[in-house]
Amino acid sequence: MVAAAVTPDGGGYWMATVAGDVYHFGDARFYGSPVHGLGKGRIVSMAATSDGQGYWLVTASGNVYNYGDAPFCGSRAAAPPSSPVVAFAPTPDGQGYWLVTASGLVLNFGDAGHFGSDGRPAPRTPVVAFAPTPNGKGYWLVTANGGVYNYGDATFYGSAVHLHFPKTVTDIAVTADGGGYWLVTATGRVFHFGDAHYAGSLLHSPPPASVTVPAIVRSSPGVLAPARSTFPPGELGYDLSNFQCAKGSSTSIQANVPRRSGIAILQVVGWLDSSFNSCLASEAAWAQQAAGGSTAGTSLYLFVNSPGETPAASVLEQDGPAGICSARSGEPQLQCDAYNYGYNGAENAINYANSRGVAAKVWWLDVENANLSRNSYSNLPVSYWSDSKKLNAATIQGALDALHKAGIIAGIYSTSLQFATIAGRYVPPGPAIPLWVAGVPWTRPPYSETGLYRLSILASWCAGTAVYPGTKTTDVFAGGIPWLLQETPGPEASPYGLDPDYSC
Repeated sequence: MVAAAVTPDGGGYWMATVAGDVYHFGDARFYGSPVHGLGKGRIVSMAATSDGQGYWLVTASGNVYNYGDAPFCGSRAAAPPSSPVVAFAPTPDGQGYWLVTASGLVLNFGDAGHFGSDGRPAPRTPVVAFAPTPNGKGYWLVTANGGVYNYGDATFYGSAVHLHFPKTVTDIAVTADGGGYWLVTATGRVFHFGDAHYAGSLLHSPPPASVTVPAIVRSSPGVLAPARSTFPPGELGYDLSNFQCAKGSSTSIQANVPRRSGIAILQVVGWLDSSFNSCLASEAAWAQQAAGGSTAGTSLYLFVNSPGETPAASVLEQDGPAGICSARSGEPQLQCDAYNYGYNGAENAINYANSRGVAAKVWWLDVENANLSRNSYSNLPVSYWSDSKKLNAATIQGALDALHKAGIIAGIYSTSLQFATIAGRYVPPGPAIPLWVAGVPWTRPPYSETGLYRLSILASWCAGTAVYPGTKTTDVFAGGIPWLLQETPGPEASPYGLDPDYSC
C-alpha cells in the first residue's frame, strides 16, 4: 500500500496500491480505480473529496485520475516533470489541487494558487511531503531530512533538520487551525511543532526493518465534539427566537415566557444575510434565570441558507477563506460563493453575539425548508436553498468552519428527511457532529398540559434508532449523534407558543 484517505466522519477509509488497486473499508465507498489502465505508471498519492463521495489518485509522472465527485482540473500526463511527483493535495473547496515533485516543484491546477516552490536542481535532499494551510492560501514543503519550507500564509513553527535524521522523514500533518504541524519518520517517530500536541509515537516499539511508516493523518478538523452531549441530561426546555421579542426590533423579551426551562436554545440571526435577534441579550438573561442561575443548558443557533441574488448576499460571498470568487467563473465560482457565504455569515453571527455579551460553547446551524430553489441561489422567503446539494453542503461546511475556528462546538438542527433533500449524503469532516433533531413526538413539555406520549419514547430518538412515522428513515443525519430533541406539540396549544426541547 502506498496511499490512503479517510472518510469525512472517520468511519472508513480507502487504501491504494502502487498498481492502482483501491480497497475500501467501513463507510468508504468504491468509485473506481485505474488498475486496468495504469500501464507503466505507479500510484504515489491519494486524496478524498470533502464529502467523501469521490477521490483522486496520482502517479509519479503527474497523471491524475478522478472518481466519484472529484473533479479533474488538469495533470502533467502529457509533459511529465523531470523529477517524480511525490505529493498531492486538493484545495479546501475541492475545485483545484497541487502536485509536488521530489525536487520541490509545486504544480497548481484549478483554483489552487502558486505561492512559491523550492524547485532547485539536484543534488539536494528530496521533498517527501506537502500540506496546504486550512484556507488554501499557503503551504509547507517537507524534505526527507526534516526540513520545513513555508510559502504564502503558511507559518514556520520549526523543523527536525537539526536532529540529523538519515533522510527518514516521510510526511506532515497540519492542525485544524494551521497553527502547528506534526512530522513523522519511517520508523514511526513523531515530532510536533506550534499548537500540535504530542499524543505518542512508535519510538519505543518501531516496526520491523522491512516496514516503513509512510504517512501521518490528523484525527479531524475543527473543534472536536465530545462523544456525548455537554448538556445536563434529561432536561426539558424551549427554543426562543426574535418572535419572542416584546415588539418588532425591541431589545426586551415578551412577558409571556416560562419561568422554568432547564435548557434553552436562542436564535442569533435569521437567514445569514438577514436581520439579527434584537432581544438576544434579554433572552440570554431569561435562560440563565429560568435554569436556576446556570448557563450549562444554554446554546445558540442561526438559520443557514444558500446565498441569494441580493446585495446583502454579495457582501458575504465575494471574499473569504475560499478566495475572491469574482475571479472565477462557472462551478468553481459557485462553490466559492457558497462556502464564503456560510463562513462569513456565521462569523458575523458570532461577532453580533459577542457584541451583546452573549456566548455559548455550543452553536447550532438550523438547516431546514426542503422547498429548493430552481437555480444555484436561494429565493427567500420561499426557498432557503439552491437546487444543488453540493453547493448547499459547501455553505453548511463554511459555517461550521467559522464556528470551529472560534472555538465553538458546532452542531446541526434538521430532520433526516429535510437534510437529505438539502445536502444529500454530506457528512462534515471529523468526529460525529452533534444533532438537534426536529419532528420528535410530543411528550410532556415543561408547561402544564398533559403530553401525548410517555417520556420513555425519547430514548430511541436519543439513540438514533427512531423512525419517522410513515417512513423507513431514522432520525440521524449528517453522520451525527443526537444531543437535543425538538418535540412537535400536539393538539393542546402551548400557552407560550414555543416548541419544547429535551436534552439526551
